[in-house]
Amino acid sequence: MTPMDAYHPTGQQLTAQPEMSREQLAKHAAAAISDRWPGVHAWYGKRTGKCWAYVPGVRHLLEADDFRQLAEDIAGARSSHR
Repeated sequence: MTPMDAYHPTGQQLTAQPEMSREQLAKHAAAAISDRWPGVHAWYGKRTGKCWAYVPGVRHLLEADDFRQLAEDIAGARSSHR
């Protein structure tokens, strides 16, 4: 699995269309995270090769190797800040 492998926050792998670029797939995964957690902004850092998220109420950006791990980190950060 690479950082660009896109997973919906529920753990299901997102289905990529054959014409979908890796960048489009990353945007799709980031949008799925934002849909699940309103106010959370997620993205893939091309230069860092990492997945990132801003989570309201958390004092630092979250960083992960792939979107599935990022989703798990977001869920943990949100539950610990309630």
